[in-house]
Amino acid sequence: MNAETIIVTRRASWPRRLASELAALVLALFLLAGLGVLVLDSAPGHRFIVDRIAGIETATGLKIRVARIDGSIFGRTKLRGVRVLDPQGVFLTSPEIELDWAPLAWLYNDLHIDRIEAQKVRLERVPKFRPGRGGPILPGFDIEVGKLAIRRFEVGRAVGGRERVGSVDGAAKIFAGRAMVDVKLALVDGDRMVVRLDAEPDANRFDLGVRAIGPSDGLLAALSGVKRPIDLAITGAGSWTRWRGTAQLLLAQRVAGTLA
Repeated sequence: MNAETIIVTRRASWPRRLASELAALVLALFLLAGLGVLVLDSAPGHRFIVDRIAGIETATGLKIRVARIDGSIFGRTKLRGVRVLDPQGVFLTSPEIELDWAPLAWLYNDLHIDRIEAQKVRLERVPKFRPGRGGPILPGFDIEVGKLAIRRFEVGRAVGGRERVGSVDGAAKIFAGRAMVDVKLALVDGDRMVVRLDAEPDANRFDLGVRAIGPSDGLLAALSGVKRPIDLAITGAGSWTRWRGTAQLLLAQRVAGTLA
């Protein structure tokens, strides 16, 4: 009697096959995404981003140009040859700006920048933009700048009559339509200014604190058109329609104006 071999084949159930195929698809998508990240963070990818930045222009005519991107765009980045333009041309430049940010925050509609530092920024002239076309005052996405530091801030002759140099430090947060800004300016020839703003237009919030002092030949005096030492203090809180605060302007240590 001949022996007979029986082979039993078990067919995989369709749920198991579907799960395995979905897993393979997800893995392939992750691999493609990883490949895209690598390409984007390469020299050709950086060039692509630079070209995209050059194609952006706001309704008021603001444009930004970047010559080159070094480092990783997904962490610590160096922007080389930065120029900022208005409809008349370049008004602000920097040879290098260091940027430490979290790009994945864009998934949550959030521009999160831990640090912006520049060894040198030059303001050649006061910009002149086209009139706005209405719309919201603040952007529709959140912005957080943990630290802003400009080691050498140069102000051109066209701004205040002669060349000046100083530094700028600050921080800013725009969250859900609320702007909280803290900026400090210090110039070598004596001008000092501190601005603290907490504003939320849609909620009718407006809190402001300003302290500005400058010598008779300083930038503040030149911009205001007076040739006397300036001491300005503004403080107060309230709303855009009903702000409660005080302001006092001293010129050569004499009261030139008060507001309550």
